[in-house]
Amino acid sequence: MILLHITIFATQMNWIITIFYITILSLCGTINVRAQANYTVQLPSIFTPNGDGINDSLYVTTSNIKEFTWSIYNRYGRIIIELNNLQPKWNGNNTIGDQPTDEGFYYYTFNAITNTNEAVSRHGWLFIIR
Repeated sequence: MILLHITIFATQMNWIITIFYITILSLCGTINVRAQANYTVQLPSIFTPNGDGINDSLYVTTSNIKEFTWSIYNRYGRIIIELNNLQPKWNGNNTIGDQPTDEGFYYYTFNAITNTNEAVSRHGWLFIIR
């Protein structure tokens, strides 16, 4: 069996992955191709929790993801919010004292388990504009 991993679409914040399993039965015979279910994750790279009613909350959108944890850190490496599949929305406030976070860049880590029990990990930057 040969495992061929093909990325159909990928950017820093959005990705769709397709994994194909290819079995070659003979050099001049049958080739079986089985596609595993795709999964998608959409992580915004910027949002504006300024109370104007537009883009005030950050949402994680997924498909074919069983569970996930998205941790967002301040410049000192302290977790300010941890989102998961039970709470995929954030209003931009710090979980400690429920105070608005400062405008700027925040580092994140994203860890998930797909519906096919594959582990997925990503990391990057999120920008908050007030």
